[in-house]
Amino acid sequence: MTGLFLKIYDFFEIRKWLLYCLLGIVTLISAVCASQLQYGEDISDFLPVGEGYSSVNRFVSEASGNSRIMIFFRGNDTTFDANRLAECMDSYSKNLLANDDEHLFDGFSAGYDDSKILGLSGFIQ
Repeated sequence: MTGLFLKIYDFFEIRKWLLYCLLGIVTLISAVCASQLQYGEDISDFLPVGEGYSSVNRFVSEASGNSRIMIFFRGNDTTFDANRLAECMDSYSKNLLANDDEHLFDGFSAGYDDSKILGLSGFIQ
């Protein structure tokens, strides 16, 4: 194996112009191939398809969106107080918008939907 590399080295040591030409051609081909790449930002394209992954796929399709952040609020105890949870969410949203000096949350919206939250909370836990 060492002899093969030494022969290649000796070949290009004599013909340096050929080495630089091959290097340029490989670099050019790589640049052309890299410029043709197409990117997709939809993460659901990468998820596996099957019955075992249906809950993951459903969550991603319901929760996905461009530049969207979802925050889930959950109580510590077993009693579910919807009013207290809604108050906590409203207080958090007001504080978040009040402290947004750089205007990062221009399209901010807050909402409360029992059915979606209960459906997604089982998946997240």
